[in-house]
Amino acid sequence: MSACPQGGEHDWELGTDRKFHCTKCGAQSARRL
Repeated sequence: MSACPQGGEHDWELGTDRKFHCTKCGAQSARRL
C-alpha cells in the first residue's frame, strides 16, 4: 500500500491513456493502488 507524499491516500484519476494518475502528487499507475 503506497501512501501519497502529499498526505493520506492517493487521489487516483483515470486518464485518457487508460492509466491512473494521482491528482495530488502526480504518481502514475496502471491500476489503483
